[in-house]
Amino acid sequence: MSVLRESARQFFTLFDAKQFAAAGDLMQPEATIWLPNTREVFRGRDKYIHFNEAYPGHWRFTIEKMYESGQTVITAARVFSADNPQCFHVTVFMTFKDGLIADMSEYWGNDEEPPDWRLAEQLSERY
Repeated sequence: MSVLRESARQFFTLFDAKQFAAAGDLMQPEATIWLPNTREVFRGRDKYIHFNEAYPGHWRFTIEKMYESGQTVITAARVFSADNPQCFHVTVFMTFKDGLIADMSEYWGNDEEPPDWRLAEQLSERY
């Protein structure tokens, strides 16, 4: 596994353990983090780390896929909580500079049931 992929994996492992400050050590101090779903940008790792420390509940992360292209690592993960029935999937693009995360975009999606019409027309199947 490459150094960048290992850093991305470590980032998710630390988030899973709620060790946000340690995860922040894997980021450039001036990192920019984008959340396009809510049209938010966090300028600086400290704001992003504080946001995650303040977020309610203990959310767990399971990496499902990881790809690397140049200085960017793309990770798809399942996000879930024992205290909350909601479950999500997130796709994260991490771009590294000098071995640390310099830019990150998180694309979030809710896990939900497919529309009845697609199942009724047998266009898809559940897995």
